[in-house]
Amino acid sequence: MVSFTAAPPNSAPASPHLLTAAILQLPMPDAADRVASGQVVRALQTLMAVIDEVRSPENGWDANTLPTPEAIAPYVADEACDLLEALETSEALAAETSDRTFPTEAADSPKPAPLWPPYCTLDSLTPRLLWGLARSAVEVMRLLESVSATVAPAGAVRQRGRLRLAAVLELHTEDGSQRHDLVMHQPGRSPLSLDAQVYELDGTAVSGTLTAGQILTAIAQQVELVTPALSPLLVGLPIQLLLPEYDWQPATLRLHLELEFVPGGLPASSELPNAVAAGAAEASEPHDAMPSNDEETLPTTLQFTPGAWLQRYCTHLRDYALAHQALHLSGCRMVSEAVFPLPAEEVVPRLVADACLLLDLQTYSPLFAPIDRWQDRMPGDRLRSRLLWSLSRSSPAMMQLLGGVKVRMLQPEAPWDAGTLRLLVTLKLQTPEMDWYIDLATGQMPEPTVFPLAADVVLQAGDLAFEAQPEAALPPLSLQQPTPLAQLTEHVMQQIETAVPEVHLLLEGAAVDLWSEADPEPHPATLQVLVDFDFVPDWHLTPDPHRD
Repeated sequence: MVSFTAAPPNSAPASPHLLTAAILQLPMPDAADRVASGQVVRALQTLMAVIDEVRSPENGWDANTLPTPEAIAPYVADEACDLLEALETSEALAAETSDRTFPTEAADSPKPAPLWPPYCTLDSLTPRLLWGLARSAVEVMRLLESVSATVAPAGAVRQRGRLRLAAVLELHTEDGSQRHDLVMHQPGRSPLSLDAQVYELDGTAVSGTLTAGQILTAIAQQVELVTPALSPLLVGLPIQLLLPEYDWQPATLRLHLELEFVPGGLPASSELPNAVAAGAAEASEPHDAMPSNDEETLPTTLQFTPGAWLQRYCTHLRDYALAHQALHLSGCRMVSEAVFPLPAEEVVPRLVADACLLLDLQTYSPLFAPIDRWQDRMPGDRLRSRLLWSLSRSSPAMMQLLGGVKVRMLQPEAPWDAGTLRLLVTLKLQTPEMDWYIDLATGQMPEPTVFPLAADVVLQAGDLAFEAQPEAALPPLSLQQPTPLAQLTEHVMQQIETAVPEVHLLLEGAAVDLWSEADPEPHPATLQVLVDFDFVPDWHLTPDPHRD
């Protein structure tokens, strides 16, 4: 288990440019981002449901007996054996497929790329580490950005402010150490003490006692479960370091998770950013007009309309999460990696412990919201964050595109242009009276496209690459070579369809109810996700007076 300690107060860097100037040689992480079969997911869901029922006091569990996996195992042995059988069957089918001498889709599928290459600079490693952290949960992504909170630091009274998860990379050598906050690009400030009390987090009151240490422990568990490649970094990873004018030397690299709290400085309370303005729709729709702040009030909260669509939506989320977590659990991993079948009496308690861990993280965690919260009434900004996280966690390339990528572009009958290409994902809220358009990344009305991009536009970017998508029969795509926009669009849309089903379902639109601060009554509407590209040339940001 990862431990959390305060940063050493007198850690003097061996060099002011130790991290920024160095080449880091890291051991290659386990590249396997393994996905469990549907049979394994269903068996695990059944085991979790029975455990939840068995250990409930309402169903007769003795309050004086701790519901440990060993104590629960006799009551769920049949369900645990079903999970064991599902794991062994899935691994047997995978082994049979890989041993065939003729080509098969599974055998020919490329292995996923590792989280980092063997040689890195700080600039190239930082986005990979942040992606590995943020993909673990939407709450982690929001904490990396900072959220509102009510906190009582040790020996102090409650204070309102901003709470931020600081991901600090620590480099230790024989001559000293250096710290680097991956988000703030500075050594890092004083972290919040582990025993500090948190009473309200991201607009939600915390039930019971929640400390900074408990939050960090929950985050570490989730990160290690979703991105196991980060586990060695969380405890300290031996590496080799090459500095200018020095020989290779041993060092230790550690990704240290801390919480920082800044009292006060909260923005005006709003469920959606104040800068969000309503946009205009297509001119062919006569009722679409750009409302002013005085004429129309932007909806602040919404709720998906109950029905078959919402049930399918939550099922997609729940199945996807379990499929990508199951084979990283210690018991499930032990079964899937075993050369010979293991005795049930040895494995069953481990599988029960796996199910208990998932159940606690998904249902009873003080930090992570259950997936069925999608059915609740929620702030519009919360939905925006969830959808942005869903897209970002699908791949590093998708995260890069959402933030903007430097490209060179050539379109017919025009000269080469350099600028920033961004995947523009827009939330469209449509009522009979009005349409609102919200940029998913900024929370504001989308900016007008500077260059309307045609499908035959050719792009080139130095560091953007998509892995192969076997499910869609798409090969790897690297923009290091000139690439038509139509080809990039195909990869993006196929990735959304296969890896982000909850967003793909919204491409067709879904029924929601809207509320605004000015009107407490719900209004039926349709929510739809629109996907496009936005290109801003460099000369648009810094106008050239000599440019025609």
